[in-house]
Amino acid sequence: MAWLRVETGAMYRLPSEAEWEYAARAGTTTAFSFGDNITADQANYDQALGMSTLVGQYPANEFGVHDMHGNLWEWTEDCYTPGYVGAPVDGGVRHEDGCRGQVLRGGSWFNSEDFLRSARRFRITYGGRNGMIGFRVARTQ
Repeated sequence: MAWLRVETGAMYRLPSEAEWEYAARAGTTTAFSFGDNITADQANYDQALGMSTLVGQYPANEFGVHDMHGNLWEWTEDCYTPGYVGAPVDGGVRHEDGCRGQVLRGGSWFNSEDFLRSARRFRITYGGRNGMIGFRVARTQ
């Protein structure tokens, strides 16, 4: 992300898993930021379009953030563990010695709506990539 810093003069990073979920939920406690159901008018999922789309093609959530559900799985900075025991309580990044994978969030254009839920997590090993994975950056103050 050094190129982005050069372009803008600001520091950027991958969001923590907690930051990602906070942005995805947008103040809700429902399965999706839009409620307990999601439709093809709100997100790109279930192979409806057969590929990812440009960000902003679907409505923003209440925080003004687009495409938190579907389109592409998104990398977070956190080391994957099966649950939340021992997770930072301050929204920070979870680091583990010998970490063998990171957390992906959000689901992709390929997945069914169950994979798009705000709380859904997925593990990927370092270096893993495919046409269903992208990233979102957070600006460091």
